[in-house]
Amino acid sequence: MKYLILCFAVFAVASAALYTEAEFTTIKTHSKECQDSTHLDADKLAELRKRHFDENDDKIKEYLFCVFKKMGWQHDDGTVDKAHVETTMSKNDVAKTAMDKCIDKHGSTGPETAFTVFKCWWDHLPADFKMVSH
Repeated sequence: MKYLILCFAVFAVASAALYTEAEFTTIKTHSKECQDSTHLDADKLAELRKRHFDENDDKIKEYLFCVFKKMGWQHDDGTVDKAHVETTMSKNDVAKTAMDKCIDKHGSTGPETAFTVFKCWWDHLPADFKMVSH
């Protein structure tokens, strides 16, 4: 019985992740490239990862726009590629439910839209949400 409970717990944790290790490695590469190209300070990025959003920091918005474009979530003109985002989110019910509340949000520019969608999505995810399974 203990084995069955342990298996269920492992499955629940594994199924809670949005990305595989390989996918997450690619995202980290995108993140680094965008951090370098936007000159986003490492401390600002660390704050963003802790769910602290500075709505007045244009570098954060440019960074998120860069990452969204590299992931295929957003086009150069700032429009969101809903089909691509929905395909990514379909891997995880929690992520999809959160994104469903945010996918139609827009800003006045591509970076504003990326920031608005990301902040909304992040705000609707549980605090213990796992981006990647380990």
